[in-house]
Amino acid sequence: ANHPIRRVEEVEIVDRGEALEFRIVGNAFLRQMVRIMVGTLVQVGRGLMPPEQVGEILEKRDRKLAGPTLQPQGLFLWRIQLSPEEELTIPPTIWETSR
Repeated sequence: ANHPIRRVEEVEIVDRGEALEFRIVGNAFLRQMVRIMVGTLVQVGRGLMPPEQVGEILEKRDRKLAGPTLQPQGLFLWRIQLSPEEELTIPPTIWETSR
């Protein structure tokens, strides 16, 4: 897309004992967006940022107000889910080899 607006549809945090698992679903993501989101949520979880500040950060659209950009270690793409219309725009040879 030619604009920086993305829609986050779901955020789920799962306690795995020694680690937290963040499941984030959206229509698309900007560069380092998920790392910044998780860094901000970690700050809230540690009591270093009030939860209300997350809404303010989103409203003001000011990256400087958010938490740190976490390192990429441990971050991975779980799944890409396309709508039927989007699937039709991918050349069949690419689609078939990626399944």
